[in-house]
Amino acid sequence: MTYTAIQDYLELNIGEAPEIMTVKMSQLPYFARRQFSFAQGVLFGKSILFLLSQKSAFRDHDLHEICSLNQLVWEQAGMLPVFVFHSMSKRERLLLLKRRIQFIVPGTQMFLPRLALDFYDHIPDTITPVSPMLRPAAQAILLEQLLNGSLHGLSASEVARVMGFTAMSALRAANQLHELQLCTLEVKGRSKILLFTPDRKKLRDKATPHWQNPVKKTQAVENDSALCAFPFAGTYALSLHSSISASRKCYALHQTAFKKLLTDGEIQLADSPGSGNADVQVWSYTLPSWQTEVDLLSLELSFKGNSDPRIKIALFELEEQRTW
Repeated sequence: MTYTAIQDYLELNIGEAPEIMTVKMSQLPYFARRQFSFAQGVLFGKSILFLLSQKSAFRDHDLHEICSLNQLVWEQAGMLPVFVFHSMSKRERLLLLKRRIQFIVPGTQMFLPRLALDFYDHIPDTITPVSPMLRPAAQAILLEQLLNGSLHGLSASEVARVMGFTAMSALRAANQLHELQLCTLEVKGRSKILLFTPDRKKLRDKATPHWQNPVKKTQAVENDSALCAFPFAGTYALSLHSSISASRKCYALHQTAFKKLLTDGEIQLADSPGSGNADVQVWSYTLPSWQTEVDLLSLELSFKGNSDPRIKIALFELEEQRTW
């Protein structure tokens, strides 16, 4: 089972596609390491340990061993355990539901009570509700179009290459934009062509109810020498375009880049917020057009939900400067 299958299923259903990294869990007993492989990820700010079954079906496992392993992961790893199975019957699903054991069967069902998510088998002849909020990939595509107008007339696969997405992520993003009437999809052969209105202000205004704050979390770091290639963000970037004052640098990194820098030891987390030399915002997307700063539309969205009057005034100044 590939990590992509898990990521695509989660992104399709909950709008979150966590980065998943293989980990070794040598502290777990032999029976666990024989039956499962392990991977770590983050969902809605919570650290998850995915336990990927090496068996062909759930029935090949011993339920008592799964219950025991579920408890061990909680106690020894300090992470939320999520079992990933290839297949499962409704009776087997009920056994796990009764015991509140979290699981995913990619493409079919999931049960994540500690994340307040409970998705069962797809029911025929029902319509899946359209999420009112844009997925990160869909939001990034729309912003790139608003900023540069470079994606109009491209196929979903071409958009994927421009944005650095997988073909499946780009297609799902295009479908969501179409469902929210933020673009039109024209079918040509086996390709779907994205068509946008040339009125960028109208498109931005129409998307307003669907924007999400792209910042997943903010971390203080001890040094920023390894961050010079990444764009400025946060209050520091806002200070470059408004009357607000900020001297502490802040950088925008996609979660993949952030984890790599941490793993490679190129950055170290500071002891507490506001300490260290700089801040890093972990973003749910990045844009190919970013250079020294994040774009001003994304910068505005990164303050979504912020009630600071100084920020509100600075954002108003940004809006007054904006031309379409």
